[in-house]
Amino acid sequence: MTTRFGKWLETEGFAKCFNVVILLAIGLDTLMTGLAGWQRCQSSIWTGVLGAMTFILGMIVYTQKWITERWPQPKVDIFVGFVSSYLIYQILLLLLWLILSLFYPFASWRSDGILLTHGMALLIVTYGFVQTHFIHTKTYTLHLEKLAYPYRIVLVSDLHLGAFVSEKHIQKMVHQINQLHADLVVISGDIIDANNHILNDPQKLHRISQAFREIQVKEGIYAVLGNHDPASDDPIFRQFLTDAKIHLLDNQTAHTQAICLVGRSDASHHQRSDVDLKTLDPDHSIVVLDHNPGNIPEAITYKADLVLCGHTHKGQFFPITILTRMANGKHYFYGHETFGKTQAIITSGVGFFQLPIRIGTHNEIVDLQLYPSK
Repeated sequence: MTTRFGKWLETEGFAKCFNVVILLAIGLDTLMTGLAGWQRCQSSIWTGVLGAMTFILGMIVYTQKWITERWPQPKVDIFVGFVSSYLIYQILLLLLWLILSLFYPFASWRSDGILLTHGMALLIVTYGFVQTHFIHTKTYTLHLEKLAYPYRIVLVSDLHLGAFVSEKHIQKMVHQINQLHADLVVISGDIIDANNHILNDPQKLHRISQAFREIQVKEGIYAVLGNHDPASDDPIFRQFLTDAKIHLLDNQTAHTQAICLVGRSDASHHQRSDVDLKTLDPDHSIVVLDHNPGNIPEAITYKADLVLCGHTHKGQFFPITILTRMANGKHYFYGHETFGKTQAIITSGVGFFQLPIRIGTHNEIVDLQLYPSK
């Protein structure tokens, strides 16, 4: 995160404020839902049931980290993810309705609207979940000075293989990649989801690795480590990469026929060494594969022609999209950016993280059509 707001989000002070806000929101939601139930039904039983259900859902969200660590099962991750998504939107809708209801004097309208927020949140989350099943193709046409001939790179990022993203999603991704007839496929980190639970499922890993082997590409698949990936020396992770025919660039450089590809490991959870300038080929376009777009300024210092990143998910869902843009800054958030002679592509990712919804953003693979400068 590159802005002051983004740096504040990483502090302990923000974490404490966030916890307080969550608890207040859960308390308000429980109170208002219970009161709405009483106004509509005049029943202490229904009031208690609605209030208790809202409170329990809130506590699941508040303790989600503890729950998923205590019961490391995909079904638990899925349940907690859906509950969290639901409650985020339900509380946002509740706050919006409470503001709007100030203009309506009828108590019955207020209570109806409060109860309606629960149904509307469920519809929104259902829509967002459906959107995660689609993968879009985003195409960019770029010109690089040292490129000798047209070259095609397919960029994917943030797969987050685990409870939500499994072999079916990867098979769909592979099918779309094969339609592009790429010279090179690159993965800019976060291949594995945050909790690494999938590493304990060898059969699932095997099926996914076999799907990767179906990718039709001329010069191979290369990847770097993101902040959620296991260590590069993890034996299960290493074996998966080998089986999937994915070449890991752990602070290493690879030379294809057209470009010099520099792979950078994410510094937040992995060792990140300095780039050995001797490994860079001055006669070829330098393409840097890095997870976090906050590292683009580093690539500029060694005159990279193109930097390929992910990490931001483009915020994944509204209104987090707005906060993510504020935290990263508009030039390190999403899309095609130019920094002098260095160009950068930041993708929203082909997978999704923790909350199984996409609203206002898309899963995407990036089709980079590169041409020599005119």
